[in-house]
Amino acid sequence: MVEISGAVTDRSLPCTGPHTWETFAIAILPADARTFFQPTLEQNPTVNAVCSTRILLASRHGRALRIPLGAWQVDVLPPSGAAFDSGTRTYRCIASVTGRQPCTSLFRR
Repeated sequence: MVEISGAVTDRSLPCTGPHTWETFAIAILPADARTFFQPTLEQNPTVNAVCSTRILLASRHGRALRIPLGAWQVDVLPPSGAAFDSGTRTYRCIASVTGRQPCTSLFRR
């Protein structure tokens, strides 16, 4: 994931290979945050409620249940500018574990 001036680009990787970030929730952009600009979305109360540590902790499974809260980093992945311009209005809540690249899914699907 790369963020430049609020616009984010990413590429999808399989859960079975090394990866840094993983989606734990997907939601539709709230009416008051119709943008792909990440800093704006990170400040939105609805987005913050969906991308919360409470939701992250409830979404974990398997070995991820033993990872302490302080090891997790949470971020918001908005649609790309092109996807937004084409009508995509969903965003992802993503998480990573500091210093680890899992080779399996940490969250329920």
